Amino acid sequence: MVQLTMQVPEDLAKRIQPIRSWLPTILELSLVGFRTLATETATETIQFLLTNPSPQEVLNYHASEHANYNCEYCRLPQSAAFHKHEPDHIIPLQHGGETENNNLALACMHCNRYKGPNVAFYDPTTGKLVPLFNPRIQNWENHFELKGAII
Repeated sequence: MVQLTMQVPEDLAKRIQPIRSWLPTILELSLVGFRTLATETATETIQFLLTNPSPQEVLNYHASEHANYNCEYCRLPQSAAFHKHEPDHIIPLQHGGETENNNLALACMHCNRYKGPNVAFYDPTTGKLVPLFNPRIQNWENHFELKGAII
């Protein structure tokens, strides 16, 4: 294990003090976070963390980064949406889901409202109850079919 030591200016130390209380949450998200820190967006990531975001804001940020700012259900880019994309609980809280990185997907407002707190729908063709798409364990291309602009 490598341990880095550096001198932190006093004013910066005071600003990052609140971060220490939820640093374990950030470390759990390290697969996304450290990849981000190693890219051109490192400055933006550090600036975001220095604004003293809440743990929920950190989770939301990582959901957005993970999805490359596209809805994980319909693939609509955030830049083309009228409303800001929002984190969706893949398995809703009322069904035992938790607010943690592996249970949050970035969703456009339309997809998030359409899915709601559901985990399954009845297939109108077969009448069978089928689970909804889970972007953490299923491949988008295997679940959806894109024909022109229609999913």
